[in-house]
Amino acid sequence: MGAGKGPFISIHEGFAGVDNWTGWLSGADRVAMDIHPYFAFDGASTDPLTAFISKPCTRWGESTANAMKNFGLTAAGEFRYAAVHGVASVLDS
Repeated sequence: MGAGKGPFISIHEGFAGVDNWTGWLSGADRVAMDIHPYFAFDGASTDPLTAFISKPCTRWGESTANAMKNFGLTAAGEFRYAAVHGVASVLDS
């Protein structure tokens, strides 16, 4: 296949933070980092759902861009927020 061809191998960042992976496997070909950022562990929020539209980019945009530059392909698996106004319980049922 050769360099730059074939499947990617994805590794989870282990909730250690993407900055801790800078330089690891430097020069490796076709390696991606999988991250799972969450809002749910920040505590419940009474903000309207529309308040969460820009939060992923605001909260994780810079660190994800840095990981793309310093490590390589970086993708978020999922993210979740916590709500107290009944929306979370409806979505989870």
